[in-house]
Amino acid sequence: MGPGGLVLSREAPPAGVVAELASRLGEAESALLRVITALAHLEPVSTEIAALAAVQVRPAPPCVRLTALPVHADAVGMRFAAVVDLLAEEGLLAASSHRALRARTADVSVLVRRWIGGGPACDGRDALALRIAGIAMRPLLRHLSLSLEPPDGPASSASRRCPYCAGGPDFATTSRMARVLYCARCDAAWRAPRAGCAFCGESRVDRLAFRRAGEPPYGLQVCASCRHYLKSVEVPVSGYLAIERALSAPLDSGARATGLVG
Repeated sequence: MGPGGLVLSREAPPAGVVAELASRLGEAESALLRVITALAHLEPVSTEIAALAAVQVRPAPPCVRLTALPVHADAVGMRFAAVVDLLAEEGLLAASSHRALRARTADVSVLVRRWIGGGPACDGRDALALRIAGIAMRPLLRHLSLSLEPPDGPASSASRRCPYCAGGPDFATTSRMARVLYCARCDAAWRAPRAGCAFCGESRVDRLAFRRAGEPPYGLQVCASCRHYLKSVEVPVSGYLAIERALSAPLDSGARATGLVG
């Protein structure tokens, strides 16, 4: 945990920690844990990092325009293929989907631009390809956003969007008086108001629901106004964001099955 005991590490968790946790989980849960923590090990290559020097960093949030990011097709394609192979190896991708998605590696630059633009997918498999393209860009975004975070801990922001890439949050660590949000797109952390919906700012008690589930108990806040949900934890199992995301993943499935948006 980082400054103040509330900030999770965005680094890849040690293999021994992951293996020990996986041994205590069921087959499906341990596969998710291995996949999500493996994604944290993906890194940008040196040429991508060098190219970030030409990216303009604005003083006001969001600091970085996604359209300004360098897209090195070889490096991003390598990570795209690695994610597709990992999903197949863990039994989370059918053989036909694996072949079809592997074939999209050649189009990774186009997929990344479409992912940045946020346009609609043609079908379910195309939607998955776009999501994997975003995952393949995350290591570069993570490297950039972490380099912009203040050394003494996450910046405070009243915004409900990541101050670096304008992504939305997908996880939070909380205490009685504070909340740290984590960006689903770049893994950046920022301090935000403890109360209210993290997406639309709704503060009426009758429009917000909160429950705890799992072991240890993870929180799930649901907003009836914008239909978004946010996972959170007060006492993490580990000090790593990747592990907390993985262990709380069953809450995502249940929430999305009811039409909620993460």
